[in-house]
Amino acid sequence: MKHILPGLFLVFLVCAHAQEPDYEKQIATLTEKAYSFYGVEKDSGQLYFDKIERLAQAHGDTLTALDILITSNRHLADFFDLQRIRKNLLTIDALVNSRTSFLENLDDPLLYQNSINYDKGNYYFKIGDLQKAKIFFNGIKDSYHGRDVRTLGSDHFDLLSVSFSFLAKIYELEDKPQLAKDYYLNNIQLIKEVTPDDLGDLNINRALLAEVLREEGDIVSANSYLELALSDALTNANNPNRIVSVANNLADNHLTLGQTEEALHYLSVMEKYLDKSPHFKHLYHRTKAKMAQREKRMGDALLEMDLALESYLYQPQQVNNRSLANMQKEKAKILGLDNQYQQALDLVNSALDTLQSHSNPIFLELMGLKTQYLNHLKNYTKAHDMGLRAVSSLDSLKADYHYSSDKIHLMENTFPLFESVLEANFALHEETGDPKYLENAFFFMEKSKSVLLLEAIRASRASKFAKVPDSLVEKERLLKT
Repeated sequence: MKHILPGLFLVFLVCAHAQEPDYEKQIATLTEKAYSFYGVEKDSGQLYFDKIERLAQAHGDTLTALDILITSNRHLADFFDLQRIRKNLLTIDALVNSRTSFLENLDDPLLYQNSINYDKGNYYFKIGDLQKAKIFFNGIKDSYHGRDVRTLGSDHFDLLSVSFSFLAKIYELEDKPQLAKDYYLNNIQLIKEVTPDDLGDLNINRALLAEVLREEGDIVSANSYLELALSDALTNANNPNRIVSVANNLADNHLTLGQTEEALHYLSVMEKYLDKSPHFKHLYHRTKAKMAQREKRMGDALLEMDLALESYLYQPQQVNNRSLANMQKEKAKILGLDNQYQQALDLVNSALDTLQSHSNPIFLELMGLKTQYLNHLKNYTKAHDMGLRAVSSLDSLKADYHYSSDKIHLMENTFPLFESVLEANFALHEETGDPKYLENAFFFMEKSKSVLLLEAIRASRASKFAKVPDSLVEKERLLKT
């Protein structure tokens, strides 16, 4: 996600809060020192931010304290220091809530409210609480509803644009690619209309869109967007996080296309910037694990995954349950390919414990792996039981999917689960001759088709109740096809 409003409040501090001359001079001196470390050295910068906040609080200067806390959050976000951001957010709430109508009396209350919402949304996004993050980013988006975006100031437009980017990313993580694409494409169109010369933001959103395109299998189009984004990042050379992230996606994509030399090139680009972005080291090792896996070097792949997990857990401020469970899933797959089924099953169970949620597409993937490994261990009865448990989660998930294409994507990720459960029931039928296992198999086969069938029935009924002419219904079907 792009870094919005860099230095806005720092500059504002120097000129907007004139009190007694000594106090103003102290604030200006500390601000200049803080700005020299902004986004470059975490502890040195934070030292001065803290001094400014304490000085402002001592002088009853609430606005300066609020400004510096927001600026501090942007600085800390570059280093993934979520604990300090959480502390700042609690202080901000205490400042604002203890003073009735404080924000409403500011010259631009919406800028401050949405800046706070951005920090909260960013914080919850990074700790993996997507539902809370969605609340704050929707709050930003909705606050500009009905306003001509071309008349918004640059700071307001940045907040609106970044809310679109985050909402798109959240929908992508929720396994809703069509919604994600809609938000990215809308944001790209907004940027082209309002700030066409802002190639940095344009390429960031192109890179994010590329991730969704990759998930849909359009890797060539994804790479064209990513190459533009990486070229921009390398030219400016001021955002190692972006360089590492985009280079990793390119390396991963070229691996998928079987282009090992190209993948190695982008891995070498990543490696040059890892010291400046240590919280992304796990991406580097995960991609190297994929390369080793493709080359059937399972021992090396497992070693790289161990390094990925070690580097990820070494940065505790970035750890969230969803990401950790996803990495455990990746390692479990390698163990399964190496015929280490019991170890793979144990790790899947650990990932399920880590995830702590059944209403999540990753849960269905993990359950698919679990039934697969149970089958390899000939524990068919338990595989069947796990299938029933997963299907109940599928029923709760599918109601939250609004696009047919997203339902298709959900089902594609779920088919391995159904295949494993069908295999378990046929094996049990072979062993016992009991016809109930054929009935179970039929149940799971029908369940696998139910999501798309239900959507077709709903669409048909909706058209009939609305008295939509058959010619328009046919045209809609053609467009969908």
